[in-house]
Amino acid sequence: MKLLEQARIGTHVLKNRLAMAPMTRSRASSDGVVGSSVVTYYTQRSSAGLIISEAINISKQATGSPLTPGLYTQDQIEAWQHVTKAVHEQGGVIYAQLWHTGRVGHSLVKNGELPVAPSAVGITGQQHFTMQGLKDYETPRALDVHEIASIVGDYQQAAKNAIEAGFDGVELHAAFGYLPNQFLAESSNQRTDGYGGSHENRNRFVIEVMQALVAAVGPDKAAIRISPTSTYNGIAHLDPTEQFTMLLHQMNEMPLS
Repeated sequence: MKLLEQARIGTHVLKNRLAMAPMTRSRASSDGVVGSSVVTYYTQRSSAGLIISEAINISKQATGSPLTPGLYTQDQIEAWQHVTKAVHEQGGVIYAQLWHTGRVGHSLVKNGELPVAPSAVGITGQQHFTMQGLKDYETPRALDVHEIASIVGDYQQAAKNAIEAGFDGVELHAAFGYLPNQFLAESSNQRTDGYGGSHENRNRFVIEVMQALVAAVGPDKAAIRISPTSTYNGIAHLDPTEQFTMLLHQMNEMPLS
């Protein structure tokens, strides 16, 4: 069966063509540090040729849900080293999925801070899980241009941290209504500066993050996840075919170093 044959991704040879999709487990500590149960979880699944980790917060600000892991402190990095070592001992390959939740969060999870987003447009029609139960979404705070540049830097540092933690590569979570997807979508991005309006402008944040990831880990270790037709978390794209065709073209034109 071809499914069980080796395959190549970047510089890595996968032992089979099976890939494990990322699934949020909420098994980290309140400080975003993973423990022995997470080591066991990934070790049990290391027979897959490729594992994409659960989404991992790139910064404290990025956190949207309680008990989700991070990759921005030394304790978090060292905890993930136990996970990646266990997967590698079983002949597996594991990528870290990098996560900024943007408006998909709540101040109860963020020490009283409002979630941030491209524009001050909240999610309607659904609620967010907190340690105090389900809560209506709040109106997020719109990011200014200087903050956007800082977040791009957070992604780049998280990618470097992922390699230090033993991950074989990184994947940008630009799907399902989280921050990069919020920049891409008209329903959540009402900016009138260089990050809003046209397809090219709304793609800009994702392109800048991907450039930062490639600069940090190399083109063979940087991937992206997109969801052009998903409406989860209040996302709507008016012309996904044209926009995402442009996005892929822009990424193909990116310098490789």
